[in-house]
Amino acid sequence: MQNEFQFYNRENELRVLLEAFELEVVRKKGSLAHLIQGRTGVGKTRLVQEFINRIGEDKSIASRIPNFSQAIHVLHYNCRKESREPYLPFVKITQQIKKRTQKYHILQRIGMLAIALFPFHDVIDDLQKLAEEIESDKSAEDAIRKKEIKIFRKYLKTLKNKSRKAPLIIHIQNVQWIDLYSMELLQALLNEEESFCGMIILEESEIGASDEQIKNKLDILIEKEQLKRLTLKPLGKGYEIELLEKRFQPNLFTASEYEYIYTLSEGCPGILEKYADEWIKNKFLYQEGGTWKKISGFEERIKPPYQKLLDLIITFLQDGEISAREQNLINNFAQEWNIGHETVASMISMILKCRELGYEIEERVHSGSLSQDAFLAFDKERNRYIVEYIPNVPEITEDISPREVKHPKLLPAKRIIRSGDSLLIVNDYFSGKTLRELRDEAHETHVSNVLRMAIQIAEGVAELHRNGFTHGYLRPEAIIRTDEGEIRVTAIDASQIQLLEQKEKEKYLNYLAYQSPEQINGEKIDFRSDIFSFGILLYEMLTGELPFKGEKIGELKQNILYAPFPDLDKITPSIHPEVQKILNKCLQKNPENRYQLADELVQDLKKVILEAPQKREKIYTPGGEDQPKPGKSKTKLKKRALPVTAFALLAVFVALFYLFFAGHKKPLVPDTIVIYPFEAKGTLGSKITPSIVEYLIMDDILQSSEKAILTPKKFALLNGKEKVVPEVEIGADIYSKKIGYNIDLLVKKANERRKKYTFSFNDPSALLTGAIQKMTRKILGAFKTVHLRRSTFTHSWDAFVWFYKGEKAWEKLETTASKQNFRSALAIDPNFVLAKLRLAQVLTFEGNQVEAQNLLQEIEPHLNQLSYLDALRAKALDLRLKGDLRGQINVLRQIYDRFPARKEAPYEVAEAYYQICDIDNAIDYYQKALQLDPDFARAHNHIGYCYSHLGKHKEAIKHFKKYVELDGTANSYDSMGDGYMACGMLDSAAWAKEQGIKLDSTIDYLYQGLCYIRIRQGRFQEAEQNADLYRQYTHGNQNLANVYFLKALIKYQQRNFRAALDSCKKAEITFDTLDVVTRNHDLHWLMALTYSRLGKWKSFLREKYQIDSLVSANNINATNYIMGIYKYSRHLEAVWQAHKKNLQGVLNIIKEFDGTLKNKIKDHGSNFGPAYLNTSFAEILMRHFPSQKKLIIARLDSALAYNRNYALAHYDLRNLYRRMGDKKEAAQQDKILSGLWQKAHN
Repeated sequence: MQNEFQFYNRENELRVLLEAFELEVVRKKGSLAHLIQGRTGVGKTRLVQEFINRIGEDKSIASRIPNFSQAIHVLHYNCRKESREPYLPFVKITQQIKKRTQKYHILQRIGMLAIALFPFHDVIDDLQKLAEEIESDKSAEDAIRKKEIKIFRKYLKTLKNKSRKAPLIIHIQNVQWIDLYSMELLQALLNEEESFCGMIILEESEIGASDEQIKNKLDILIEKEQLKRLTLKPLGKGYEIELLEKRFQPNLFTASEYEYIYTLSEGCPGILEKYADEWIKNKFLYQEGGTWKKISGFEERIKPPYQKLLDLIITFLQDGEISAREQNLINNFAQEWNIGHETVASMISMILKCRELGYEIEERVHSGSLSQDAFLAFDKERNRYIVEYIPNVPEITEDISPREVKHPKLLPAKRIIRSGDSLLIVNDYFSGKTLRELRDEAHETHVSNVLRMAIQIAEGVAELHRNGFTHGYLRPEAIIRTDEGEIRVTAIDASQIQLLEQKEKEKYLNYLAYQSPEQINGEKIDFRSDIFSFGILLYEMLTGELPFKGEKIGELKQNILYAPFPDLDKITPSIHPEVQKILNKCLQKNPENRYQLADELVQDLKKVILEAPQKREKIYTPGGEDQPKPGKSKTKLKKRALPVTAFALLAVFVALFYLFFAGHKKPLVPDTIVIYPFEAKGTLGSKITPSIVEYLIMDDILQSSEKAILTPKKFALLNGKEKVVPEVEIGADIYSKKIGYNIDLLVKKANERRKKYTFSFNDPSALLTGAIQKMTRKILGAFKTVHLRRSTFTHSWDAFVWFYKGEKAWEKLETTASKQNFRSALAIDPNFVLAKLRLAQVLTFEGNQVEAQNLLQEIEPHLNQLSYLDALRAKALDLRLKGDLRGQINVLRQIYDRFPARKEAPYEVAEAYYQICDIDNAIDYYQKALQLDPDFARAHNHIGYCYSHLGKHKEAIKHFKKYVELDGTANSYDSMGDGYMACGMLDSAAWAKEQGIKLDSTIDYLYQGLCYIRIRQGRFQEAEQNADLYRQYTHGNQNLANVYFLKALIKYQQRNFRAALDSCKKAEITFDTLDVVTRNHDLHWLMALTYSRLGKWKSFLREKYQIDSLVSANNINATNYIMGIYKYSRHLEAVWQAHKKNLQGVLNIIKEFDGTLKNKIKDHGSNFGPAYLNTSFAEILMRHFPSQKKLIIARLDSALAYNRNYALAHYDLRNLYRRMGDKKEAAQQDKILSGLWQKAHN
């Protein structure tokens, strides 16, 4: 535990702790407990640290406990807001104990501590068995109780014996966040008079216990004097001088600055230290020649600019006017702080206007419910009020009388004063914080607490509605929690006050983010608009994020109007499903589908709270498998609270007891090898490099064992700041001799000295014929491991060097370079089986399945030359090329199960899931790969495609940017371009593709991607040029057929259907097959669409029949989804049903696309995803059912919900609005199109 800040002015409290410890623990060999209370930063933890330090310094105490060691006998545990589920912390502790005991097995084998540790290990085993029984419900309640009592007694006996030699100190921070079951555990411990020799210190921060039962239990313990209360109050003035003079130097700050600094710190040294850190970071304080100095205007600079200027103006206007000198000062500061003249003028006008209306502004207290600021103000009788000034309120023609409403959940306006086009809203004075301030301080994080607060807000809204109010501006600033803990909603009626769209984007976005779709559209609103705003508030309270986001006003409006909100269970797993249902109903775009009354909403929220005992939920925090499972009965948990909490207590003390013997040796991370960079000593020549030797050793270990190999950086990254060591560390020095080479292999096993093994060889090819295996045997000899079959490389060193270069290029997905290098290796050694497998993998990635299949046929007779791992890879690849994608997944999961520490294993499983469009599983396995290596570039690349697939473009772009940062290759820029293209940022997409071409102009798919971008932009001549460049650099008939397909698509988009059909036929002649994996499904789908546009329905049906037959023969459906053939089959069925004028048939297919197919139709980064197909459905409806305007708009809205910049959708919307005579909307769409198609070739 690190010192947070220096120890100040707590000698009295420190003496209380020391005297109690000396009397009860040192002399009486007993136990005691203290509860230390106080706000964050007041010095609770620092007091505890000082107390522990003084134990060793106080001779009267230290002499009586000579065996006491702070490192061994003090246990710190920090309760966390996000870890308040029953038993979760203790289960984690038990798992850690099990892991740490491994190093004691070594001691036991050499006879050390065996007798002492046997009882301890018995307790651990018993506890683990008991935990399993409780979780599986295999044992009856009474049986579990009996076992628990027996284990508890056994443990207490051991603990009591051990604590007699030296007392224990258990320090639990943030006890206000402890769960009820753990609280009962502590209560039971404090009731046990002779449980151990030591002291329990609990820390409680200012917000107090969030659970009333926990508060009551603490109060009971205090009343019984089993727990002593020690409250730390803020320090008085003067401490800040001592603290800052010790940290910096005397006389650095003036008396007036110290006055302000004390106010800033609120008497809390922790807060002051944070401010001091910020001042140094912002260079408000700096050193010059060993002396600390401060910048000019230090006191003013440490305040926020807007707040500083507002405070200054309020001060100057205390006498009702601003002098010329004061105005000059204001202007100078405004210029320095980059605050515009218009803002300054509005500040002055606001304060003067308030004064004119009878209210003198004293200070700003918080953000206003309708304005940016709410102020404390006094009237002429010096009565206090909270006032808000709102300028530029339109259509005010008369005075507004606030409607009378009284309710404990409402904060009604006392007066609403009109002055020109401005309003002054006057409220009774209250002391409290807005919901925004509470959220920023993160006071509430548990779902049940959030829901209780939400119920109070909803009750306030319901009362407003009962009184005929529609709030209209429900946002965090409109919700107040008073100092007494009451939630109150400002009683505003939107029918009385309408705000203008403000010029300041940040201000207006803050209002807009909570508005309903009907407000966005400028329609008349009713109670149901408040329901939508409440849904946004609830979502934000639960997740800390807004459901609809946008950096620009237009983007935010579009998302509120059309975008679905992110599923709550993706952000907060294990949450009560009814909460998701409530949000779904609140956030319906159509008011008719929302709650019609706020009372109904209140009732549903209360039902969730009533069900909470059966389903304990918490707001999401990372943790994966450690999270509690939903749906367990709380009734059952409550009955077993005592047994399991006893188990948890034992787990904590087991960990403490373990520390007694751990000494200062670092815990071990088993089955892990850290490899340090191999180094060349002297000149090695061109044949061999340290990186090649390093690769060979790493590959041999990974192929022949199940050990994890990490660089020092990756090991530190994965293990955080924990003081742990790998089981083995290796490095090597390589140097040349007169004839040949030497390698000094350095191997260090945990807690042992480093050993050096020297290996000599004359030619590098010896590394391929046994020398490397000798080295790995020395490394793996440190483990008890099962050796697996290795892959055979080649006997030719030159062939291997080309293979090695290919591997490095393939790691970065540089397909052109990797193909060339693997082919070069095979040119030297045509029997190099592993090189054939790698080449087949690259070709499959590129879509050249025919050559890949031929290579696999050559590999099949020689599978015995491949390792167990690579043989499974070959099998998986074969299944993929045969179309058995689920069989491929099963094989790859075998690899992952066998080699879970290899990052490639989960990555390859993810790739297979991506192939069948199982995006959720794909993301899960990509994330597992990134957990093993957060800098795994390929995983960042392909998880980015997954998020694009789901329409989560911001998340996708983040991963694509990380891929570029890590890799910087042409392929990384290609992927970034795909990400930008998916979200409609076409100029950025083109830039990224062009960057890729600058890096490697020979990569054919970069031109293919640019071609698609230019088609989307309507720049068809440039699209043709890129198709020609794609043809220039591509190889093979399969890819040549893709060139003709691109040309067909260009003509189709230009409505030149005959030319499009000609290019389709050229593509079909160039390459075609009925194999479902290698067939170009895009081509045959486009050909069928072209036939339909030409009215050739017999030819259309022939193409459609072929596609449907392949779907049926291969058992393809929405679940068994292979490539894009199924979506094309269903889309063509919609075209046919429309041709037959069967509207319901078309709608049934659209419903399937909105349901089971929704998250699949962007398959493999397809350019014909949600935006394209929804626009196509709209066009089908426009051609065959032109009167169905609502259905058409709904399809185009769906297209824009996925990609708000999708030009074709805007184009169709413009044409539709023109036909409807809606000139305003048509003009709006025209404006959007002019930006998207500004360089289009008409």
